[in-house]
Amino acid sequence: MFYPRLVKGWMALTIAGFAIIFLTPAAGGVEKSKEALQTISVTRVKVETKDSDEGVVGVAKVMLNECIVVREIKVKKVGKITVLKFPEYTSKRGIVYPQIKFLTEQAKDAVAEAIKTGKPSREKVKDVSFEVTDWFRLRKTGKRKVNAEITFNKAVAVSCGIMESKRGLWVAWPSRPAEKGRGGWAKQIYIYDEGVKKAVEELLLTKYRAMLQEEGEEW
Repeated sequence: MFYPRLVKGWMALTIAGFAIIFLTPAAGGVEKSKEALQTISVTRVKVETKDSDEGVVGVAKVMLNECIVVREIKVKKVGKITVLKFPEYTSKRGIVYPQIKFLTEQAKDAVAEAIKTGKPSREKVKDVSFEVTDWFRLRKTGKRKVNAEITFNKAVAVSCGIMESKRGLWVAWPSRPAEKGRGGWAKQIYIYDEGVKKAVEELLLTKYRAMLQEEGEEW
């Protein structure tokens, strides 16, 4: 499923030990469009410095293709090397699950370079494609019914969940409990573009409803 769009951009810190490679979309109509739909660019970035006993020197947030926002990226110093730690979920059993995965070197390099320089990618790609690449049915787990994964531009995979309660069905994107006194949840990864968000969530909920119908037909 493809969802092209037009856009703008924001971004910022220094990362040692990264080899930076820029992949520029091929020139020319159809070929350029096809490559753009497999390219990740950073259209906005912001980094705040931070002192921590754990070696964290900053916290960054980036926007990818003016569509996907990734917050709470910890910038850590390990000796002379700077490491980026992305949002994770730790289960009650202590198992750690990444909330975002970078599937191509181009995507990894784009984010690393943006945080290193504090500047958006030189080539701001704003086209987006997406597909469901993982689907796990949960049973007897309360509101959460499915763990799913959406891959954007065949390069970045984001975890999400399908929830069901008295209020109906909805899609939950990576978040964590808010700090004490604030209540609610703090977003860690979410879809900024409302059109893309609606299209992705409709795809997920349609797939879930079809699954329920198939289960109801079993004998």
